[in-house]
Amino acid sequence: MKVLKGQVAAEVLLTLKRGESVLLSLGIPVVALVVFSKVHVLSTGSGRSVDFLVPGIISLAIMSSALVNLAIATGFERYYSILKRLGFTPLGRTRLVLSKIITLFVLELIQVVTLVVVALAIGWHLNYKSAHGSPGPLVVDLVVVTLAVLVSTAAFASLALFISGTMSAFFILGFANVLWFVLLLLSGILYPLSKLPHALGVVVRLLPSTALGQILRHYLDYPHLRHLSPVEPWTVLIFWSILGIYLASRYFRWDS
Repeated sequence: MKVLKGQVAAEVLLTLKRGESVLLSLGIPVVALVVFSKVHVLSTGSGRSVDFLVPGIISLAIMSSALVNLAIATGFERYYSILKRLGFTPLGRTRLVLSKIITLFVLELIQVVTLVVVALAIGWHLNYKSAHGSPGPLVVDLVVVTLAVLVSTAAFASLALFISGTMSAFFILGFANVLWFVLLLLSGILYPLSKLPHALGVVVRLLPSTALGQILRHYLDYPHLRHLSPVEPWTVLIFWSILGIYLASRYFRWDS
């Protein structure tokens, strides 16, 4: 247990020391939330911009850590044979994987708490009393939101391991950042999916980042999506989780 704790602490500190990781996973989401909530340059519907943006920005932050940062960091660790060497230390491969999972959850907790604090500071609120009539559903909805974050993390992280285990490190560096930018533009994070052409919107709804954003908006009480069924995005998210886990377990290699 002491070895595992030490590795988790080292992983967290190394991630926080990488300026590009902090910028991508926390800096950009916070800036985007504040700027686009206060400067009305995006068409987010008839509701308040901050209410629409908070769930999408949380989705963006989780995708940044679990997909992009994990893929790049693991790719370079694999390229320099760090993974292979750590696997033969007392830490072992099982605890190495477990340490990465715990580290990811710690970083996501930091992201979500930071974004929620910033959102509350600029005027975001949930209005659960008026929406449900009692505080009970708030607990249920937050549990479901937490479950959605866990399932999406499994999807993104497994896809990150698949990418990092099958591609060269320097190719991953460019590919992962381009993928992040494409998903940012197409996943309905900064604008409603209704703004997209119908055919493109159908395809975009099949993306895990889109599914997570829709689930978060549904359960965080965004009024324009509260009436929509979350069954479709849950199905998409679970599908990507299963596919990602299969691809990672089948194709990931510890060394290059």
